[in-house]
Amino acid sequence: KMLADLFELSILKDRTFVIMSVGISFVFVSDFTFMSLLPLAMLEEGYTTSETSLTITIGASAELVARILLAVFTLFIDTRAKTIFFFATIAMGIAKL
Repeated sequence: KMLADLFELSILKDRTFVIMSVGISFVFVSDFTFMSLLPLAMLEEGYTTSETSLTITIGASAELVARILLAVFTLFIDTRAKTIFFFATIAMGIAKL
């Protein structure tokens, strides 16, 4: 009862919300894991520390620019969030290959 008073838990009854939340959680966890393990894998494969740090910097910079461009894009073009998420997921998958 006390927990229910602190949080709005009725939203968990919405199936679409729960599915989207779990899906986004998987995406964030996998992206965080990839970016955390990438430097270790690169160093293990013989890349220098400067090459590894440059790769991480480029990846982080590209992600920042993509987020800014996404915000600007959605100001001018009206589109569904699911469509943007779908194409962004495909683009990230291709970029990481």
